[in-house]
Amino acid sequence: MKRIICALLCAVMLVCSLTGCLATFDAKAYVQGNLDVVYLNKITDEYLKIVSNSKEELEAIYEEGLEVEADYFASYFDFDMELAPEGTFERIVEVYRQIYSYSKYEVGEPTKSGDDYLVSVTIYPIDIMQQINDEGWAAFEEDWLAMSETLATMTDEELEAAWTEMILDMVESYIPNIGYLEPETISVQIVKGDDGAYVISDNDFGRIDTLIIQY
Repeated sequence: MKRIICALLCAVMLVCSLTGCLATFDAKAYVQGNLDVVYLNKITDEYLKIVSNSKEELEAIYEEGLEVEADYFASYFDFDMELAPEGTFERIVEVYRQIYSYSKYEVGEPTKSGDDYLVSVTIYPIDIMQQINDEGWAAFEEDWLAMSETLATMTDEELEAAWTEMILDMVESYIPNIGYLEPETISVQIVKGDDGAYVISDNDFGRIDTLIIQY
């Protein structure tokens, strides 16, 4: 669901401006700008010239993307957000702000097919979750089991606080050691809608988002 939401968010909002861009549309700059907005909160003057969004709208898209990722993280690690301590969600968002800053990708030259474009994108998947799965999780389980007697005396709220705190501490400890898995290159389709505006196809943005951080 997270992947679908993110893809739809980007596809609906990051569209080519209808005024004066069709004759000079730069598909490579458009894809680069999309990725820079969503993952790096990087907004260039060049990109603002080819989309119909304001800088404030683009910044909001970046923040919404972080919140969607935070929701996915909470589900992935089985957080009960109704019991979690105040500020837990905000902390997760900040974790992803840091992780996203490591996003790495290369946009190739476009080819045109009719009214549409194909642009190759090489993505270097962030490996933090792979590191945690391979190394961190066993140590986490050992520490959690060592606390079993103390955990047995806790309320549900205290248990959730301990769980979320230890998970987030673990993930944050791996951020400085972030690396990348083997790069993957995909072909991204830029389609022209009935209104004349260009947009990255939903499926292709979903594929990009799946590769940025490998779970």
